[in-house]
Amino acid sequence: MPIPKPARPEYSATIPSTGKRIKYQPFSVKEEKVLILAAESKDLDEVSNAIANVLSSCVTTPADFDVNSLALFDIEFLFLKARA
Repeated sequence: MPIPKPARPEYSATIPSTGKRIKYQPFSVKEEKVLILAAESKDLDEVSNAIANVLSSCVTTPADFDVNSLALFDIEFLFLKARA
């Protein structure tokens, strides 16, 4: 019998620049650890890559969602929503 995965709550938001609705989950401890390690490295490329990866894993719907195609203020908006 496999170990059950704990269910995380799912929320919805609208991307400000496009008006597109998405569903997302808050950060997990594992994703928080990735962000902390990237921040400790003080490398801007590593931090931005970590944020994009974390947001990609937090957004559940739509399946073809691409964080890299968003404007910077949309990324900041999603980051704050997932962090809250």
